[in-house]
Amino acid sequence: MKNFLSQREQKYYIALFKHAELLNMECNNGLKLFIIADVHCKSSNECNGIHKQWCDEITFVYSGEGEVITNDKREPIRQGQIHLCFKEDMHQIIPSRINPLKFYCIGFELENSNPLYNLRNQAKSQILSGQDSIIKGMNDMHSSCMNALSTIKEEENNQIHSALATNSLNYIIGTVLKKFTSTNENYSKSISMKESLLFYVISYLKNNVYNINALKNLPADIGYSYSYISHLFSDVMKESLKDFFIKLRMETATELLRETSVTKVSNMLGYSSVHAFTRAYKTACGKAPSSLKSDNSTD
Repeated sequence: MKNFLSQREQKYYIALFKHAELLNMECNNGLKLFIIADVHCKSSNECNGIHKQWCDEITFVYSGEGEVITNDKREPIRQGQIHLCFKEDMHQIIPSRINPLKFYCIGFELENSNPLYNLRNQAKSQILSGQDSIIKGMNDMHSSCMNALSTIKEEENNQIHSALATNSLNYIIGTVLKKFTSTNENYSKSISMKESLLFYVISYLKNNVYNINALKNLPADIGYSYSYISHLFSDVMKESLKDFFIKLRMETATELLRETSVTKVSNMLGYSSVHAFTRAYKTACGKAPSSLKSDNSTD
């Protein structure tokens, strides 16, 4: 993975998050990850005192309480809350002495090629105009951060691992940005919000391609009905949600088939049988899945 931090910056992050392994990762879709860490912060010194942000940063507190200072604005923060700050902000986290903080921290940068870039700028604009930089978290944020950290720290370096890591991060970042911008009633009905919803759905589908057998079983925490999502998807993307998901599953299958057997891929994607998978793959791709099977894989 490309290392885009200078040695001085690396030392800074190691000092700042001494409980976590430093990560340097350039993901797909215009996303750079500087660090993802599970931080146990007992004193402000452990969080390096006040400092200037070198990237955008999400903090999700899953235990404890304390205060966050951003550009001289002081806000209390506690379990279940999310803080968002941006590059160039002056930032400090101060944990309670009685109930110290435990939190996930994600330091990242979105380039303008990332579909979330405009949503990020909207969130920044709202915070600069006076909106609180702390909001209540979503119920599944703890497990999402834990799974993302676990995925990224796996010692693999292939397209499948990179795709899974990228989707996990985009899902978390998109969820947080959507949560911040949806607090603005005027913005919640705008076109860009619809686009962000679509990216959120797409990221969710990619991140859960192994677990979703029926699109109508999409989880309720997306916040919209299946009929609304399906109609919006067709209207904006000019293809049906069903066709997109079939294509996504077949693309995933194609990548997996280069490394493992047809039987294993069929099981991983939740097909009822190898024959059902083979039939679906032939229909979508025009050839048998066995034609891509690695020479050293066996059924």
